Amino acid sequence: MKKITLIFALGLFANFAQATDNRALELTRQLAVDLQLNEGQFIQVKNLEQQKFQAMDKALLNVADAAQKAGIQLDIEVQYNRRLWALLNPAQQQAYTLMLQAVKAPENLARK
Repeated sequence: MKKITLIFALGLFANFAQATDNRALELTRQLAVDLQLNEGQFIQVKNLEQQKFQAMDKALLNVADAAQKAGIQLDIEVQYNRRLWALLNPAQQQAYTLMLQAVKAPENLARK
């Protein structure tokens, strides 16, 4: 019975890791187009995205309080943005700033 449980747990972990990889890859591809990332930046940004999703998923699983979850997610986003910013050149930083402003615009927030 323990072997079956272990196999099941490993299968869930593999699916979980694959979902994180897929989400990270999709967002990284979009950023690569929008910010014109080079190959090295692409790899670094993909790693950042994976780390961000893993941290977010862990926070969502381990924290029950909605306000606490929101605080943790905000902290993760701030840390991600700082690390991403450090990887970008000045032109990419400007484009990223415009992207963030567009996402936070009131008309875009109303659609969510």
